[in-house]
Amino acid sequence: MIKLSNFNFLVCVRCYTYNHASFIADAMDGFAMQQTSFPFICKIVDDASTDGEQKVILNYLNDSFSIIYRTKDNPDFDYIVAQHKRNLNCIFAVYLLKYNHYQLGKSKIYYMQDGVQDVKYIASCEGDDYWTVPYKLQKQVDYLESHPDHSLCIHAYRQDDYNGSAVHSHEVHKYSCDVDIIPPIDVLAGKGMFCATASKVYRREFIENYPEWARKAIVGDKPMKLVLFSRGPIAYMDDVMCVYRVGVGGSWTSRISNDHHYLKKNRIGLLNVNKEFDEWTNGKYRKLIMKSNRLFVWSCIKADIKSLFGFKR
Repeated sequence: MIKLSNFNFLVCVRCYTYNHASFIADAMDGFAMQQTSFPFICKIVDDASTDGEQKVILNYLNDSFSIIYRTKDNPDFDYIVAQHKRNLNCIFAVYLLKYNHYQLGKSKIYYMQDGVQDVKYIASCEGDDYWTVPYKLQKQVDYLESHPDHSLCIHAYRQDDYNGSAVHSHEVHKYSCDVDIIPPIDVLAGKGMFCATASKVYRREFIENYPEWARKAIVGDKPMKLVLFSRGPIAYMDDVMCVYRVGVGGSWTSRISNDHHYLKKNRIGLLNVNKEFDEWTNGKYRKLIMKSNRLFVWSCIKADIKSLFGFKR
């Protein structure tokens, strides 16, 4: 098997995807367009999609990439490493899983970490979201390189809300200008959507020795942001550099939006994340966490009232 460490990647892009056949090409276009002064690898893990997404990924690779390596006869996955034909800094490492790991409760993190344990930065983008500008990675990495104490850099984004065939778009700006250090209460009270997943670039070393409570949390985004927050400031760029899709069929958001049992479980899980984080940090942020909990409960009440009277959640 090819040794990915030989490429000396500075950044690993993590992309989990499932049944995003209509959207995954946008995500891959966003990766391939990145103009950087460093090599980067895009790890794409398709969890045995049933909508033809794996064929879309293969066709994309055959059209735009040169295949460097491909597995044969592995019972768990097909694995392909390929280099973009024009953007030579861009390498894709694709895992096409042969059975759905999520349904079996089997972790997919191994595929993301295999061969890239020494990268300096990690970027994220789900298969139904995408990056929109070619300088996104370079700009965020340059910022983190010049601010070695910072743990995470995020940015503004466009949100596309899907309602059947209709799509309503609006830009989401957390602040009106760039912010070097985001106020702690904004991080703690931000629930899962403190920032769009596709806007994140963070230091890999800051999630080493990842705590067990965060690993077992019902949601992944919030505990990771809290762990990063505890290890260094978080910066915000007021440039719209990605699109976050909401309501896409098969997405996590669409699955839970009408599942009241899971919604309740998710809310309890988010409050438990705050509790675990408070204990892990020995009460360092307790006053802020208590305020965050109050804000979260109130936001849930308002969402339920809107839902009761027929308004969109």
